Amino acid sequence: MSKPYYRSFAAGEIAEELYGRVDLAKRQTGLGLSKNFWVLPHGPAQNCPGFKYVLDVKDSTNKVRLVGFAFSDTQTMVLEFGAGWIRFHTAGGTVLEPTTAITGITQANPGVVTDVAHGYANGQTVQLAAIGGMTQLNGRFVKVAGVAANTFQLQDLNGVNINTTGYGAYTAGGTAARVYEIVSPYAAADLFDEFVVADHPTGHGTTRRRGQGSFGKEPFGGGCAKQGFDALAQRRVATAGFREKGEPLFHLQLQHGVENRLGRLPIC
Repeated sequence: MSKPYYRSFAAGEIAEELYGRVDLAKRQTGLGLSKNFWVLPHGPAQNCPGFKYVLDVKDSTNKVRLVGFAFSDTQTMVLEFGAGWIRFHTAGGTVLEPTTAITGITQANPGVVTDVAHGYANGQTVQLAAIGGMTQLNGRFVKVAGVAANTFQLQDLNGVNINTTGYGAYTAGGTAARVYEIVSPYAAADLFDEFVVADHPTGHGTTRRRGQGSFGKEPFGGGCAKQGFDALAQRRVATAGFREKGEPLFHLQLQHGVENRLGRLPIC
């Protein structure tokens, strides 16, 4: 039984009207349907990558918006916008604050972590790692509850107490790292207006809406020496913002340097 040989798929999908045009090169390198494939310019067809679970959104009871953000072809990020906050996801993970040291975890319901001067607050999300003995918690994101100065209780991301009585006994070591986020001025109602990401070389631009004064002149969010941003040169400030159609841009300044210039200026 003979089989057709296709030397290239460079033409991509073609319209049904071209199916009979066997004399055309486009017909000979075209596809009737390309589902879950990318056709590369030099001919091959490559399967589209799937999705990987990284982390629940901070508040699943309200709408959030995920915005793609590209510093360059090699530095990309997903910005998780919620009502009054932004979190950052990149390289298959979530950007975290510097770690704090765990010195003990109880076998109880809920498990209680000893972490001297941790500085966490109830409801915040931290990732646990490098725990000796109670390895069931390694790599896990948990919510902080029952906060005291040097301890906190463990809850899962749904707010249910984590019962550690059946886990291995804690022996030594371990770290906790809070999910890094910054405050934003956007309410839930603003999240699905037109969105613009732009490069801002000066880092202190002023924008205006009709009938209103300047907004977003100064960066916000505090220090920028956070885990995950170390590789970015402190050269520029990326600005991002929502705007209503036909109105000037609201600036939201992310106080982290951009290496080179932004590779894309998406309007989602």
